[in-house]
Amino acid sequence: MKVYISADIEGVAGVVHGDQIGPQGGGEYQKARLQMTKEVNSVVEAALALGASEVLVNDGHANQRNILIEELHEDALLLAGSPKPLAMMEGIDASFDAAVFVGYHARAGTSGTMSHTMSGCAVANIYVNGQVMGETALNAALAGYFGVPVVLVTGDNRLTGEAQGALGLVETVTVKDVIWHTAAKCIHPRKVLRMIREAAEKALSDISQYNPLIIPGPVTIDVEYLRKAMVEMAARVPGYTQVGELTLRKECADYLEAYRWMRMMVVG
Repeated sequence: MKVYISADIEGVAGVVHGDQIGPQGGGEYQKARLQMTKEVNSVVEAALALGASEVLVNDGHANQRNILIEELHEDALLLAGSPKPLAMMEGIDASFDAAVFVGYHARAGTSGTMSHTMSGCAVANIYVNGQVMGETALNAALAGYFGVPVVLVTGDNRLTGEAQGALGLVETVTVKDVIWHTAAKCIHPRKVLRMIREAAEKALSDISQYNPLIIPGPVTIDVEYLRKAMVEMAARVPGYTQVGELTLRKECADYLEAYRWMRMMVVG
């Protein structure tokens, strides 16, 4: 069994504010990235205990240099640094049996903790075949393109509800309940680690019950920006159709092409 882990930080236990998710936060950021690493380790440990032959961890947040490699389980492989061609999903391919999303957040326009889609400073919404999708669905569909099911998603209660709506049967771990965009009722980090380990064991012990999220081609993808300046910057890339003052569209042969175009068009 090969397991793929995509990790973000906004959905990690105890993380509620922008000061905790980047170097500008100093000690608060260091605490958050350590918890991010520990939550990933909970999945790694479960996978290895169930006989996984490989666990690949992709650091998907911001500069993608957040996970502390010296604290990561020594039998996991880490994809770190940016840019990566597939960003949060770099390294995914058909050789994996299951994918897990750790520390994810709700999509833009919802009341989740630090909710956004791909870029909080640039993107209002992303639509696939007319349906609004957040990072969970967008990334799960890329795993699905390769036939890989997402079996576990962790984050706040808005995110886990979003994941269930997008993926159907999927294990989830709610690490905090949203109060405000930058406030939440948080479960103790050590308890969260146990919860994630148990959920990962459950999910990975019977992967066959979970279905990949497959979006067959052709695929229409729209990126709706927050400001006109963002549209003007993105419009330098040829091959799109402008379908609104703030929205660019691409008709693609398949979902992989759509995902690659979307990542190219999202700045910040």
